[in-house]
Amino acid sequence: MPWYLNDGNVNDGKRRQKEKSKKSGTLMRISSRSDDKIDEKREEKKLIKKEGEEEVAAGNKKKKWKNKFKRKRRRGKEDEEEKEDDDDEKEEKRKKQKSSSSLLLSKAPSVSTNWHKLVARGDIKTSEKGKRRKRDFDAPLPPRSASASARENYYDNDGNDAENECGRRGNDEDADDELRRPTPTSRDASVTETLAIDCEMVGVGEDGTRSVLARVTVVNEHGNVVLDTFVETTEKVTDYRTKVSGVRPRDLKNAPKFADVQKMVSKLIEKKIVVGHGLKNDFKALLLNHPRERTRDTALYHPLTRPLRSHERCVEGAPRGRGCRSLKELTKTHLRMTIQEGEHSSAEDARAALFLYAKFKKKWEQSLLVAMRKRH
Repeated sequence: MPWYLNDGNVNDGKRRQKEKSKKSGTLMRISSRSDDKIDEKREEKKLIKKEGEEEVAAGNKKKKWKNKFKRKRRRGKEDEEEKEDDDDEKEEKRKKQKSSSSLLLSKAPSVSTNWHKLVARGDIKTSEKGKRRKRDFDAPLPPRSASASARENYYDNDGNDAENECGRRGNDEDADDELRRPTPTSRDASVTETLAIDCEMVGVGEDGTRSVLARVTVVNEHGNVVLDTFVETTEKVTDYRTKVSGVRPRDLKNAPKFADVQKMVSKLIEKKIVVGHGLKNDFKALLLNHPRERTRDTALYHPLTRPLRSHERCVEGAPRGRGCRSLKELTKTHLRMTIQEGEHSSAEDARAALFLYAKFKKKWEQSLLVAMRKRH
């Protein structure tokens, strides 16, 4: 045996240590510590892997967001470029329009031919500065039949010698000759959604002051007569009012009865818009009622009324503080037409009221809609 094995003290010491360690369990503790260290290292590696993966994921997210922002920026730039192109096109169109309008203006005459015609006729006269003055309109105007030299003298003398040279134009009779009478606008005689009505009355009773229906005329929206008939009176007529109504005794002979005419009119105007001037009197003579929403009375429409005079009271149904104008006056001022020259024609009166309504229809209907909304 080797010499060192013979040394009993050394061997004995090692054996003793081993025995002690077995008894105390120190060897087991050492082994458990080594296992714990291994587990700790494994956990550390796992944590490192997780952290790395999280960092990679975060980096990928950042890259995605960056790509999105880049795309948005590209799209924004493209949109801006498109807008700039559109603006350039619009500017080019505007320039072309301006150039075309400037060319037209350069080619156009300094004063329109209509203006020359009006000045030649004498309807308009300008001063030296080119502005219209009140005295130019107040001055007498030369007639159409006047010669060109007379008109030149008229304008050269500033209207002072016009009465002596050319005479005075615009008498009532001459002015009335220029106005035309209301006539139908087409040949369509069908029953339309809008109808105009007018009635002529005669006087009954001792004084002849009470009015009774003698004639009814209904006109469609084209001005063509749909119904025109005389009516047999229920009472004895004491005043035919021929100068105004145009009704004569022979017209009422063998005329249809009042009840039959009443039924005919009620069927015609059912669910229709009825136009007229002073419809209250017409419906009173017919003994009929019509919905307020479907009546258009030119005597009560605010733009066609006038301020009250000192001795007048407000007409029932008219705007407060306003009075009614005559149908003749309204047709002359707004339509440049003439009616009621001598005996009245119910057909012409109905057409005149219809044409007045047609002229103001848009604003009239809008005002009615506003009033309906305020009520509700």
